[in-house]
Amino acid sequence: MGLLFCLTTTCLFFGLSPMAQGQEISPNVTLTVTDTVETPLNSSRNPDAIEQVQFQELPPLAPTAESEGKSAEATTGDDLMPTEPIQTSDDAAGDTESEPMLVDEILEGPFDGSYVEQDATLFYSSNNTFRRGLWYSRAEFVALLRTEGQDVPIAADQSDGVIDESQFTLNRPVITSKTTDHTYEPGVRLTLGRFLGQDVANRDHSLEFTFFGLFEFEDTASIRSTALPGYLDTALGAFKFETYGLGIVGNNVVPGFTGGLVHSTDYQADLNSGEVNYRIMGRPLRDRIALQPNGSWVRHGTASALQTFVIGARYIRINEDFKYRSEFFESDDSGFLNVRTGNDLFGLHAGIEISESYTNWSWGARGRFGGLYNLADRNSFLQVVTDGAVSERGQKVHKNNLAAAVEAGLSAQYQIRTNLVARVSYDAMYITGIASAPENLGLAPEWPNFEVTGDVLYHGLSVGFEMLW
Repeated sequence: MGLLFCLTTTCLFFGLSPMAQGQEISPNVTLTVTDTVETPLNSSRNPDAIEQVQFQELPPLAPTAESEGKSAEATTGDDLMPTEPIQTSDDAAGDTESEPMLVDEILEGPFDGSYVEQDATLFYSSNNTFRRGLWYSRAEFVALLRTEGQDVPIAADQSDGVIDESQFTLNRPVITSKTTDHTYEPGVRLTLGRFLGQDVANRDHSLEFTFFGLFEFEDTASIRSTALPGYLDTALGAFKFETYGLGIVGNNVVPGFTGGLVHSTDYQADLNSGEVNYRIMGRPLRDRIALQPNGSWVRHGTASALQTFVIGARYIRINEDFKYRSEFFESDDSGFLNVRTGNDLFGLHAGIEISESYTNWSWGARGRFGGLYNLADRNSFLQVVTDGAVSERGQKVHKNNLAAAVEAGLSAQYQIRTNLVARVSYDAMYITGIASAPENLGLAPEWPNFEVTGDVLYHGLSVGFEMLW
């Protein structure tokens, strides 16, 4: 039966095939089996149930180099698309496991954006959390010391009775405007700022307001004649001391002061200022991943020298009040001189700050210079009581003058948390071109010229915290 099936199929092929009839098969013709009857091997096969074949036209082939000069019809190839979709895997990389991380997983926390994720640990750096916030504030307690530039002599003890200008008095007691130095006084420095964004040079831009003040300085001094009824002489009369401690006294007879028993001074001053600054602040570099001898990987913060540029406007208010009193032995005679000066300084300033930043702490230095315009005023008042008669006179004057302010400081900071920093600094500020009360003292019949050439130095320690939110 099998032999008969083979012979029949062979005859059928050669009988129907164009090749058997001397014809060439077109390349666009394919042989397709349209019906197949499967018959078990142990069953009889019906010759009439053999396969039937037919020819089906395929789309034309693309033109080749051999068909030059012949045109070919274009085809879309839709009939060549597979009838079944290609199975693909959800994981393009297969089922292989990912490489292990070089560092520990960074946990999410405050100010950690979406970039701090398990898959982004390799891209995390501590500088990503540096100054993370929109607003920042700084509160500092300041202990400030004030030092005047010029030492003005006030009075001396002439208990030996020598007031002749041709004579010398050795080691006579004196008081001056700096006999008792000011002590450290408490104050505050408060700052509120807002970050405006970052530029392409990896720098933060911010706008801030700072108040620096609430300082109240005061010192007192007095001198008492060692002999009665009193031999104190003042240095503020028409003829001032050439020197004091050793020098010519001069004939400074001033009613209400010359020959007094006790002379005393009370010197008060304050300081308040406010400023608005625009800051351009550098940011640290990215961390480094270092391989340790034991084979572990450790992240190290990169030491960065950060620069900050500051430009802004500032207002400074300095008030001074100097009181000078004289008392006599067993007499109602007295003298009282009060000189008050005010300085309203405003202008522009600019500066630079440099800090070395490490993982959790940094230290730095800063400097700033400002050109200011001073609206100064002086209010003088004199009262003299002699033999029961009271005489008073006063004067108010104003003067405008150029001034300057120079600041410098050293600071250290420690980052307690991502948004909390502790800081300590020592700062100094020198101001020149102000009206100083001691330099405007005078007991001459005519009031002295209004001097706006004084200077003052402030310096002290500050401790505080900075917070971002």
